Amino acid sequence: MHVPRPHLKMSQGEPPRQTSSRNVEISNALGLDFRAAERVASLAQCFFADVRIAMDGRRVDGRSVLGLLTLAAPCGARLELEAEGPEAEAVVEALAGLIGRGFDELDG
Repeated sequence: MHVPRPHLKMSQGEPPRQTSSRNVEISNALGLDFRAAERVASLAQCFFADVRIAMDGRRVDGRSVLGLLTLAAPCGARLELEAEGPEAEAVVEALAGLIGRGFDELDG
């Protein structure tokens, strides 16, 4: 199990870090509501990577519930997941899975 980790900041002299990105579509009826945003942010905090989520040209911190809510992403919205850091691929894969499963919520 991953534990929350601090944001990463590049400093001079560090080797290039791993990056990963993927496009996903929100499939649950409520879209990216508060409960879904909290699940995304909590999961993103468990990995050693900076996470950004973008929609329609707007990019927010994937660890911030408030930032995610500002996207106002409805069902059917396309999101771009981006990560940079040692666990970039893992966090993008985990977030894509969560979103693909409808944030583990049952519709209806």
